[in-house]
Amino acid sequence: MSPIGDAFRNRLRMFPSLINCCTIDWFHGWPSDALEMVAHKAEKLIGGLGGEKDRWIEAARQLGMRAWQIAGLPVDSFSTDNSIIVFNSRRWPLMIDPQGQANKWVKNMEKANKLAVIKQSDGNYVRILENCIQFGKPVLMEHVGEELDPILEPVLLKQTFKQQGVVYMKVGENIVEYSPDFLFYMTTVLRNPHYLPEVAVKVCLLNFMITPQGLQDQLLGLVAAKEKPELEEKKNQLILESAANIKQLKEIEDQILEVLSSSKGNILEDETALKILSSSKILSEEISEKQQVASITEKEIDNTRMGYRPVAEHSAILFFCISEMANIEPMYQYSLTWFLSLYQHSISESPKSNAVSERINNIVEHFTLCIYNNVCRSLFEKDKLLFSLLLTVGILQGKGQVDDEVWRFLLTGGIALDNPLPNPASEWLSDKSWSEIVMASKLPNLNKFFSHVRENIPKWKHLYDSAKPHEDQLPDQWDRLAGLNRMVIIRCFRPDKLVPAVQNFIEQNMGQAYIEPPTFDLAGSYKDSNCCSPLIFVLSPGSDPTAGWNIPYEFNESDLRISIRQIQMFLDEYDEVPLEALTYLTGECNYGGRVTDDKDRRLLLSLLSTFYSWELIEQDCYHLCEGDVYYVPAHGPYQEVVEELSEDILSKLGADFDIQVVMDKYPVMYEESMNTVLRQEVIRFNRLTEVVRDSLVNICKALKGQIVMSSELENVFNSMLVGKVPAMWAAKSYPSLKPLGSYVTDLLSRLQVLQVTKEETHMEEKPKDGAYVRGLFLEGARWDRQNMVIGESLPKILFDSLPIIKLKPGEMDRFQHENIYLCPVYKTSARRGTLSTTGHSTNYVLSIELPSDKPQKHWINRGVACLCQLDD
Repeated sequence: MSPIGDAFRNRLRMFPSLINCCTIDWFHGWPSDALEMVAHKAEKLIGGLGGEKDRWIEAARQLGMRAWQIAGLPVDSFSTDNSIIVFNSRRWPLMIDPQGQANKWVKNMEKANKLAVIKQSDGNYVRILENCIQFGKPVLMEHVGEELDPILEPVLLKQTFKQQGVVYMKVGENIVEYSPDFLFYMTTVLRNPHYLPEVAVKVCLLNFMITPQGLQDQLLGLVAAKEKPELEEKKNQLILESAANIKQLKEIEDQILEVLSSSKGNILEDETALKILSSSKILSEEISEKQQVASITEKEIDNTRMGYRPVAEHSAILFFCISEMANIEPMYQYSLTWFLSLYQHSISESPKSNAVSERINNIVEHFTLCIYNNVCRSLFEKDKLLFSLLLTVGILQGKGQVDDEVWRFLLTGGIALDNPLPNPASEWLSDKSWSEIVMASKLPNLNKFFSHVRENIPKWKHLYDSAKPHEDQLPDQWDRLAGLNRMVIIRCFRPDKLVPAVQNFIEQNMGQAYIEPPTFDLAGSYKDSNCCSPLIFVLSPGSDPTAGWNIPYEFNESDLRISIRQIQMFLDEYDEVPLEALTYLTGECNYGGRVTDDKDRRLLLSLLSTFYSWELIEQDCYHLCEGDVYYVPAHGPYQEVVEELSEDILSKLGADFDIQVVMDKYPVMYEESMNTVLRQEVIRFNRLTEVVRDSLVNICKALKGQIVMSSELENVFNSMLVGKVPAMWAAKSYPSLKPLGSYVTDLLSRLQVLQVTKEETHMEEKPKDGAYVRGLFLEGARWDRQNMVIGESLPKILFDSLPIIKLKPGEMDRFQHENIYLCPVYKTSARRGTLSTTGHSTNYVLSIELPSDKPQKHWINRGVACLCQLDD
């Protein structure tokens, strides 16, 4: 064979599928000139096809993406996935589009195809729809509500039928010819619509809400267009040119396929086909070279554009910081349109500079202060400092300068059941403070903190007694601590001074302006308003405005249960977490179905986006909420903490009471009513301890993978992580506002009381009539043990324990009611409850006459009351 024949054979090996479809018969040896001619023609054919498959696939993909993005589709993957679903779903898309992104995209994309835009409120929308179905035109139905007109059902279900070879559809009473080119889009501005199942199964529901990545890209585009308009214009031009090149490659692909399909006989002898294939290859290579040059130029532009990315990232952090303010007050909700307008204003008004780094700092500082001033206008006075703290911590978290463990401790005070170390200064240091000191010693920068306190009591007593402990020097090496670590120490010793400590922290990191909220500026507010964004004054006599925007919704256990099951199902069936689908199912269907107010929809979806995010999946210790105690624990250590905590509680939890033994030993008697009370209490505590024990045992099994982590167990797990009493326990428990550690200690103490046979462990014998009561706390006053009357509280002591009290029944008429204070007793410090049939709050127990040397109004004005338990 000749060298040309070898080349031919080698090229054929690259297309085994082509060879498998052919038959080559060799009747006798070929003349060399024939071999040379055939090989030359085949070389042209195969050379024209070589590499086209890969280029065609990539070109088709890029062509669609580029066209969509040019039409206004956000560039984030969430929006891209939504757009792919739109064009590949078997059902017509219904897009949840509160920001109008999908609406804008569809209008731009289908503009050349004579898109018809209709609303259900239009009187002639059915006629327009029928015409578009007949002539194959796209239709966009805007502002769809939670219900769809029944007349749309055949359109949604694509109910067509053939008659004499023609496809028809019946719309209402009319039968119209159905064109295969017809397209139907639907959008709703409702943030959290509730569609009934019979509606949801007929459409393809898609969520086009803003994402962090999409917001960053929008912000980057805005700042780049303002700062480097020539680069942004050139980038847009390159995008258009790139799309045109890709479109031309697609046309070449169609031309090649047409040649191959229309060629008759031996294609190697078709000179026209060979010329077309050869020219197509040359043109394709030229376009590919142009595309490579354009890609390089576009990357260079992107590199310059990315120089302003810190502005976009910082601004996105601010947006999600202010979004979380709705957790504090439902009225605190801010739109993206308002935010972007303020963003562009800051870019224009901030000081100019030729140095990019300096210019970035100018924009960031100006915009941050602008956001602070504008948001403060709408905040209650009590929330302005809290907003400054959230803003400060959020920005520092974005820079990676916040230790989440320290931040969590500052908010919660740690989680502990009991403290094995005795309080070294019980005369002035409360057990709660000492427990927090011991827990704080586990923090990275506070190692052996409790040891130093124990060995240097006088030095720390000086800090405790100081009028300004937040400004004083800390003893010895601890004075080097700053920021959150220093506030942890202030929390342990003087929690009453945390507010000024927070002010110092904000001032050091953000500046004086962020602890001095601006006074109301009518002129400035008017300047920021326009005809589409008016000023609204909420006036209420003597107080800040409180309501106007929130509706309480009765979410129930079934909403949570179905969401958890859906999450489990999707995680089991998909290799990659389908975050968008989960967000829609949970936020738009399960919970969102109950929400009717659009402000509430924004709040619900904003909260959900914090949990349903890639950052939560990919980052360790992802903080779920600025200014709150919740963040996702890292895999391993936190699970071990919960497991150890569960085992610790189980080891201290005794067996259930034997009801029959109690009934036999303490029978119901007329002379001893306490036996009835004891029996009822034992039954209640058995129910509680059974729930506690079962949940802790199952938590340990779930953490080891022996059983499935149900939604109820996950609630227990999450509650234990943040030191909160699980809802499963609280449902069977006595009223309590205590955190988990104190609650368990209190529960064990109550169980211990029931374990003993005597009603009072500190008395010689039980009373002949009445009962002894211990464990009450006095709030707003103290028990003066020298004069045996109630007296003024001692400095820095909020609650005082009362001695054992004997409750003796008697006739009210024989009571003297002199020199006493009628002190109400409440179950918890909340005092409030629901109104019962007796006319009292369900939190109210009874009133006790406490001896007093002052008139009753003295203690009434101080709000003095007795509590059955404290909150810590």
